[in-house]
Amino acid sequence: MGTITFMHYFEQFIAFAARAYAIGGELISITAILFCLNFLASLVERTYNAGAAVGKFYFAYLHKPLIVIARQLLAAAKWLGLRALVFVLGLTVLAERAYQAWINRAETMQQFNNYRNQLGQLFTYQSPVAMLATAD
Repeated sequence: MGTITFMHYFEQFIAFAARAYAIGGELISITAILFCLNFLASLVERTYNAGAAVGKFYFAYLHKPLIVIARQLLAAAKWLGLRALVFVLGLTVLAERAYQAWINRAETMQQFNNYRNQLGQLFTYQSPVAMLATAD
């Protein structure tokens, strides 16, 4: 057996080993991918089962009381929201009127003085003689 024959067999052995290594790598990759897919599938299944158990418990024991509480809270919020809206609108109108009164305070004071003087004249007696004397 010569060196050339040995090299020929050695070359075939290396080619076979390279093919076996490639196939082994592919098998390991496929196994890892299938393992991950199986893990994800079992995770989804367990999540579904947990959700189904929680849903059954919720609808059996919690749904009706929570619906009653939610309706009461919504009614209270509606009542409170309506009152708060009316309060805010009232404050807005009051603030606007107060601002206008402050801006027009001189004219308002003049009108009040005129009304006061007219009211005061209604309760005083003026002599016709005095009226003639002031007319001269």
